This record gives sequence, C-alpha cells and structure tokens, in this order.
Amino acid sequence: MWKNYFGPKARIYGIDIKPECKQAEEEQIEIIIGDQEDRQFLRKLGRNIPRIDILIDAGGHSMKQQINTFEELFPHIDKNGVYLCEDLHTSYRKGAGGGYKKKGTFIEYSKNFI
Repeated sequence: MWKNYFGPKARIYGIDIKPECKQAEEEQIEIIIGDQEDRQFLRKLGRNIPRIDILIDAGGHSMKQQINTFEELFPHIDKNGVYLCEDLHTSYRKGAGGGYKKKGTFIEYSKNFI
C-alpha cells in the first residue's frame, strides 16, 4: 500500500519483531527485524538507514515503545519530514500502561512539547 501511495522512488523500511515478516520484502521495501523497546536496536537503526522523510509508528502500543522510538529516531528525520504515531489511544488504556492524564504515557510526554 505505501509503495503504491508514495511511488516508484520511495524507499520503505518496515520494522517488526517477528522474523516471518521478512517475507514481505520486495523491491523498494526492506524489513528489519528488531524490538521497538530496545534502544540499542533503534540507535543502530538510526545510524544504518538514510535520513527519514516520513516515520509512521504503527507498531508500538506500550508507552515505552512509543517514547523510545520517538527519542531515538526523531533526530534522524529530515528538517521537512513528518513523524506520525498511531495508536495513541493506548495512552488511555490501563492494559498498555496508560490512564487518563497518567504520567509517563505518550500523550502526557507529548504535551511537554506544546
């Protein structure tokens, strides 16, 4: 879907913890296996991929995953780039470590930038 949307010049990197996801690789798409909670993995990723135009965090549902990804990869986004984080509703779900106005959620973390 993203390849069709962004066009033939797009280089897409997918990150997943499940090794079987490597099967989704094809022209323009590289799948990198790693844990979104692992800061060392994210740092290495930031060093090994080119400057990021668009980062879509569509994986992490825990506060640690979302915050770690933002802190480690945001510096690698182009000055005209975009950072999107899906699944922000998890900041309000107790099962994901969230809660209404709970300190440490990605929503509360993000409010500090405003």
